[in-house]
Amino acid sequence: MRTDVVLFTRDLRVHDNPALATAAREAERVVPLFVLDDTLLAGSPQRTTLLMGALHDLNRSLTALGGGLVVRRGDPVSETVRIARATGAQTVHVADDVSPYAARRTRRLAEAVNLQCHPGVTVVAPGAVAPADRDHYRVFTPYHRAWEGAPRRSVEPPPQRIGLPDGIDCGDLPPGDSAPGGETAARAGLER
Repeated sequence: MRTDVVLFTRDLRVHDNPALATAAREAERVVPLFVLDDTLLAGSPQRTTLLMGALHDLNRSLTALGGGLVVRRGDPVSETVRIARATGAQTVHVADDVSPYAARRTRRLAEAVNLQCHPGVTVVAPGAVAPADRDHYRVFTPYHRAWEGAPRRSVEPPPQRIGLPDGIDCGDLPPGDSAPGGETAARAGLER
């Protein structure tokens, strides 16, 4: 049976998540992974509180699909490679991101595993909208017109089921279950 890993970074949702949807279509077993990186957790207490609420919500959503969120702490690349090797994963899926931190993570992952990057939290791919003679717009209105006319990717439905490999320890999420944040609250707010 094929196993793939989905490394969750910013895209903490099951609906319209191309990395998760692709892994669920291509593999019988999926390891939804989040690595708690102390470098990022050390920043803002408010951001950490929202992150914990979103992770607990994501775990509930994945559990409802038959899986659960696998949580590790440390260097995201090292921990992802460790999980991929331990489970015999064929591919690691991750959402594209453009921050310098994410670019380094992606580069390091691509050197260690079979990595597949997917559209992330942007509606239009970064760099897809730029004037012909430069790498960015200097005025918002022409940029906005070009952005509105750019093609959009299709919306991905949530997977029907997530099957974890046998014997995998999901680990423990730090406290924060009652914190606001997460896909469920966001979708409820959107409906309201």
